[in-house]
Amino acid sequence: MRRPTTDKEIAIARIVAEKEEELVEEDIIVVRKMEEMVPRWFYKYLKVFEKKESKRMLTMKAWDHAIDLRE
Repeated sequence: MRRPTTDKEIAIARIVAEKEEELVEEDIIVVRKMEEMVPRWFYKYLKVFEKKESKRMLTMKAWDHAIDLRE
């Protein structure tokens, strides 16, 4: 990574350094593989939780119907 050279870059670098110092362990998100989080007996369903699969909409079926909610 190159060193900041302009005044603006230096100011941003200082702010980032300060924020990094303020981080505590609870703020750090650990990214883990799905296989580490899901029990082995659910592996056959892993495809359902993939980001690619969650982006698409299910196709309409004849048995689909609206659910009317009342207050």
